[in-house]
Amino acid sequence: SSREVFSTDGVKHSIPLDEILSGGPPKDGIPSIDSPKFISIKDADEQLSDDSPGLGIVVGNTAHFYPYQILVWHEIVNDTIEGKSVLVTYCPLCITGIVFDRTLDGKAVEFGVSGKLWKSNLLMYNRTENEENESLWSQVLGEAVLGVSTGNKLEIVPSDAVKYGVWKKNHP
Repeated sequence: SSREVFSTDGVKHSIPLDEILSGGPPKDGIPSIDSPKFISIKDADEQLSDDSPGLGIVVGNTAHFYPYQILVWHEIVNDTIEGKSVLVTYCPLCITGIVFDRTLDGKAVEFGVSGKLWKSNLLMYNRTENEENESLWSQVLGEAVLGVSTGNKLEIVPSDAVKYGVWKKNHP
């Protein structure tokens, strides 16, 4: 079901404006990872225990594991796997890890951490050349809730919340 879209002073929104709170850090104060570098299982074994939790994704023949111990400091990874543009998101306050397709209107869009929260959930923003075209997106809903894109939804990409030991056993 779609949320009702309102307009206040010409700005579209689907959540009450007074519920958008500062999370502390400014916009991009928590830096997204925009060109992730991946390491071998051998090198990862030196940094992760088998009990280390994270998000695992398989696209085509490529398997990626994103440890929560990295996501907690960055919250967003803009990645491309076998040509598919993915948005790996993690909200430490809600403990929600969700992966989305970051393609909007046929173009790969980069997302950043807005520094704002709604109901303690990360509000992301889509980076654009023109700031007027930015919107705030609820991480848990995968939906724009403030700005020109309000009401648009991102498609979820299947992922697993999994321990590193299980992931590497299944994806050597």
